[in-house]
Amino acid sequence: MALFQLPDSQQGDDIAALREENHRLRKVCTALMERVESGGSPNGAPYATFERSVLLAEQVRERTDALHRTLDELSQVNARLLAANAEAHAANVSKTKFLAAVSHDLFPTAQCVTAVCQRPGNPCTT
Repeated sequence: MALFQLPDSQQGDDIAALREENHRLRKVCTALMERVESGGSPNGAPYATFERSVLLAEQVRERTDALHRTLDELSQVNARLLAANAEAHAANVSKTKFLAAVSHDLFPTAQCVTAVCQRPGNPCTT
């Protein structure tokens, strides 16, 4: 007989006791799982609340990801808008400079035409 080996009759009793203990523990485990899932109440409110919070957490994560993607896209659009705005401003400055130069060049000619038209016997009024 080995050092830790029990006699056959005692070994059979121990196996039966272990099986009975295992069965009892399985029943306890099942009862505890049912209690957790139902929250001890017939409508299962606590477990349903837990499931709902897990679902809501997932929805929050998805919407947060979507928000980050939208913010990234908005950032890109804003960068393009700033570039277009700078380009439009530069074009406006160029237009203003051009009109100032043209009016400066045309002003003396316009004064001469006005002076000629205001003289008596001018060819503009006949």
